[in-house]
Amino acid sequence: MRLFLLAVLCGSVLAGCKKDDSKAGALNVTIGYSGFKRACLTVTATDDAQNTNSTTVEISEVTGNPVSVAVFREKDWGRVLNVTAQVHELNCSGPVVASDDMKGEVPKEGKLDLGLTVSALDKDDDGYFSTAFNGSDCDDDKRAVNPAATEVCNGWDDNCRDGENDAQVKPTWYVDQDGDSYVGTAVQSCAAPPNSGPVAMDCDDTNALINPGASESRCDGKDDNCNQQVDEGFDVGGFCEDGFSCSGKKACDTNPALTKCVVTEAPEQWYVDRDGDGAKGESVGPYCGVPPTASTAINVQQDCDEDSRFVSKLQVEVCDRLDNNCDGQVDEGCTLPLPAWSKSTVTPSAEPNFEWKAIAIFGSTDAWFGGRNPSPSMGGAVFLTDGSTANPAANCDLPVSAAWAGTNRRLILATETGSLATRLPGDTGCYGPPEFFNFGAFNGITGLGGDLGQDTTAYAVTSTGKIVKWSPPFDTPATVSLAGDVGSINLRAISSRNSLETMLAVGVRGDGFPVAFSYRTGSGTFEQETLPSSTAVFIYGVHVLSDRIAYAAGQGGKVFERQSGVWRELPTVTNPDGGAPTDVLDVIAFSTKSVYVVTTSGEIAFYDGLSWTTVYNGDDKLNSIDGLDSRRLGAVGQKGAVVYWPPP
Repeated sequence: MRLFLLAVLCGSVLAGCKKDDSKAGALNVTIGYSGFKRACLTVTATDDAQNTNSTTVEISEVTGNPVSVAVFREKDWGRVLNVTAQVHELNCSGPVVASDDMKGEVPKEGKLDLGLTVSALDKDDDGYFSTAFNGSDCDDDKRAVNPAATEVCNGWDDNCRDGENDAQVKPTWYVDQDGDSYVGTAVQSCAAPPNSGPVAMDCDDTNALINPGASESRCDGKDDNCNQQVDEGFDVGGFCEDGFSCSGKKACDTNPALTKCVVTEAPEQWYVDRDGDGAKGESVGPYCGVPPTASTAINVQQDCDEDSRFVSKLQVEVCDRLDNNCDGQVDEGCTLPLPAWSKSTVTPSAEPNFEWKAIAIFGSTDAWFGGRNPSPSMGGAVFLTDGSTANPAANCDLPVSAAWAGTNRRLILATETGSLATRLPGDTGCYGPPEFFNFGAFNGITGLGGDLGQDTTAYAVTSTGKIVKWSPPFDTPATVSLAGDVGSINLRAISSRNSLETMLAVGVRGDGFPVAFSYRTGSGTFEQETLPSSTAVFIYGVHVLSDRIAYAAGQGGKVFERQSGVWRELPTVTNPDGGAPTDVLDVIAFSTKSVYVVTTSGEIAFYDGLSWTTVYNGDDKLNSIDGLDSRRLGAVGQKGAVVYWPPP
């Protein structure tokens, strides 16, 4: 079947159609429409056998209303036809927005009128129908709103899709993402989001600590206050020096409130002379410039033992059991074995059992001896020797218990009867304050000063725990004062390295255990230190080598070493005759590798930093040993024994 559009006229009738017997009858379909002015109209005819055919009519403002369509039956079709009229949005392929249908039987002759009506709304005549009529125009009051429109930000949905979200051009707004009340994160949106603004204020909206209201109080490589400056006030990149005077540049520290100095030059090691031998050997750390001890520091190590004045790279090797020149060898070039110790007997007349208690060497060979008569007599004597001849010092018959002398030749004596005395070689006798204060017997003495042209201040210790200071002038009692009182301690010896800060006294507690007392500059008192002994040990002697090293010696061959305030026990001094260890009565050191002790068995033992060696084995108890350096030593003891090394 074919459909013919005969007219688009109001009240149209069939006309101008050529007669065809096969199509003599026709349906005259009149389609009325309302609500729109342009659309595509399709008319479809279908018989009972589902034969179908259709035609289209473009409706515009000039088309008129209604539309008439003549329908002729095809030759082999049935006569009853269903005629459907459909209105399409925009064009004939668009969606159906309205329809109407009716059945009619095609007459054999003439025509049969059928009337259809379709209604849809395109109020704004833009070709798109209202969504209320299955169209796609979401706002049929605005001609500019339809699916073909371009979405812009104007307050409505121009293209009826996703509101204004698909607008191609949107203004930029800024929101507060990090919650610090300052907007900074850009968002494109037609409408302003909540808590937003048109101008960015926060230069880092991912960090709540960064905003225009913050202060630049953190050194972190960031512009914390959004003023287009980074870490102002911290001088990052500025010149600096570290604690070693090495130059560098300031950089942020791990603590954001601080900066650090990143050095740009490498330091070198510097050394100072700690032991006073003129050679610099103790490191004061790495410095780029001259360290604070500029008057003594150099950047070349000259000394391998900064606790000994007798060892350095500037010295020559001498025969004294020490590596004097720091070459790793001991006594190279010397005739070995070294000379033996020489012994002589020096006694006051008619006193063959006289016991020397102290020796004080003040020159290369010059020395004072002091001692006491055998018990029960409490008398004593003082001798002066030049190394070969010993002569009594007149008017000095005191029971000497300890002695000290400086290079100015002044002798300071302590006695068993609790008195102090002094003399110079040219004096006619010993003199000093009378016995005083009931301090008890003096057991040890040391002096400060005492160099040539310098007088001496003496410190002595008593068996009642007193430390007594005696200052010049020595014939005035008022110059004697109490420097310390350590309580019920039997103090046996005292020593210093020519300064109060290095002074050390030793003794025993009431339970027999050894103790030491070191002077504390800050408090001006003597503070107790415990020696590491597991048994009771009576202490007899002490020697301070340096401000770090000291030695104490006592009963049963015990010797203790103090390094930087910490005591340790050295190997026990053995009896060379194979018996039980004898008591060590005195000690002197010239290095941690050169320590000498004297014993009740008459032995002189030498410690090289590892073990003890007997360098002299006599018959008589030795009470005291002294020496100005490692090349001249002397010891004295029972039965007038005087031992020298090397022999005078």
